[in-house]
Amino acid sequence: MTRRSEFSVCGLLRSLWRTFSVWVFVGFAVLLLYALLTPAHAADLAQRTGRAGVPDATKEKFSLLFDKLPLQQLVMVFYDQCEKKGLVFDPAVNKLDEVITLKTPELTCAQTRPILLDALARAGVGIEFRSGYDVVRQVAAKDERDGWREVIYRPRFRDAVDLAEQAQIAIRKGSFAHQRRGPQVQVASPTEQVPEAGGNGASITAKPVDKLLFFGPESECKAVESLLARLDVPNPQVELKAGIYEFQRGKADGSGITAVVKLFSDRLGISVNGGAGSSTGSSVKLTLPNIDAALSLLDSDSRFRYVARPKVLAKDGEQVRFFAGEDLRVAGSIVLDRNGNPIQSKETLSAGVTLEATPHVRGEVVDVVLYQAVSNFVSSSAGDPSVLKRDLRSRLVMQPGAVYVIGGLQSTRRTQGRQRFFGFQVGADAQDSETEIVLLLAVAPDQTAL
Repeated sequence: MTRRSEFSVCGLLRSLWRTFSVWVFVGFAVLLLYALLTPAHAADLAQRTGRAGVPDATKEKFSLLFDKLPLQQLVMVFYDQCEKKGLVFDPAVNKLDEVITLKTPELTCAQTRPILLDALARAGVGIEFRSGYDVVRQVAAKDERDGWREVIYRPRFRDAVDLAEQAQIAIRKGSFAHQRRGPQVQVASPTEQVPEAGGNGASITAKPVDKLLFFGPESECKAVESLLARLDVPNPQVELKAGIYEFQRGKADGSGITAVVKLFSDRLGISVNGGAGSSTGSSVKLTLPNIDAALSLLDSDSRFRYVARPKVLAKDGEQVRFFAGEDLRVAGSIVLDRNGNPIQSKETLSAGVTLEATPHVRGEVVDVVLYQAVSNFVSSSAGDPSVLKRDLRSRLVMQPGAVYVIGGLQSTRRTQGRQRFFGFQVGADAQDSETEIVLLLAVAPDQTAL
């Protein structure tokens, strides 16, 4: 009985020892495996979070969707989510009423930060980063003219204002000094004068522009300099020579143009329909060495009365004017002086022949805009004479080396006479005379131009 009891106790002890040994081995194996895996896991966790075993919220992705949110609240939301540091708002920022509408996809804090800073910059606000806290403050507006420079150009041939207008094609931000807006000028009464102080708007616009001052970005300055140098070239000009005649039309004569063509055909053998000339109805083109031969031929005919022979140089696009006649002072309107006394004013009436020409050089030809006017004094019932005026506008494309004969400006004069016998009127007669202005015109390139 005693032996059997001892055997049972020993077996139980051995069974317990084996079980304990197994568990000890399993525990040792688990500890060994844990010891092998724990350092790599800890290092990986520290690398991802920045702190051993603690998750980093700044690595998490989130999205923003705000509609007209005050910018102060937007900054607070971002700092609560991403920045674990102090934040101070400048008092000037707290007074701002700016709101921001913002929408972003899922981004990390690092990806959201540039979007926030750009949104704040558009509202004139920036964040000043410091060691323990950040300060939200207004950013001084950047002057867009930083880096601009000036260009001073003195024209050699062309008008300064015309050059500036043509250079506008290259200008977006800059401007010329003479184009600046002056202060408002109060319009004076007729008896007052605006003082010339050099600073009012009237004096600014009245002063001639002899040089150009441009201020703008570097790219525009280079473009303006290049354009001005290419545009400032000698202005082409032509020499206009004309002969103005008054043609006394007889009963057997036709128009002045017909008389000129017949005269040249009889004296010089020039036929308009041939190779020496061409006609357009109101004008005739004659191929002659110079205009002097044509003028001399008309001087020899008593039907053509010489009026004037103007000769002038004209720039491209500029009008030249010639007038041959007389001026007459006549009574004008009655005005009152300061004391209320009536004063009879005087006016000037002009009568004669007026010729205006505006040439436009088009390479091999010259496009000329002509204006002709003939006026004379006629009596009126009021006592003072009045002016009877006829005018004509035309446009010709002229070639150097040709003489152009232009007509069409006609007038009729009536001369009345009375027959008396011993102081008594016994009859009256009237005689009408028809006249026509004939213009001979030639153009030639100016040989003296620069």
